[in-house]
Amino acid sequence: GHNPRWAPDAASFVYTRGPEIFIFDIESRQSRVIASGANFDGALARWNAAGTHLLIQWPWRGIGWSE
Repeated sequence: GHNPRWAPDAASFVYTRGPEIFIFDIESRQSRVIASGANFDGALARWNAAGTHLLIQWPWRGIGWSE
């Protein structure tokens, strides 16, 4: 996948691959699709502080994205 981002609790991370955005759960070692239908390669996901929501910047252009 592309641009993995850990959740604040480090129990999972989000990543993109082709037309889908996934969340990978560390304990179960399972991925689940949370969005599909567009070319999300290179999209950048960012968790809120509580780890309950994601902001997806798509298309991600790199420069100008604040970490």
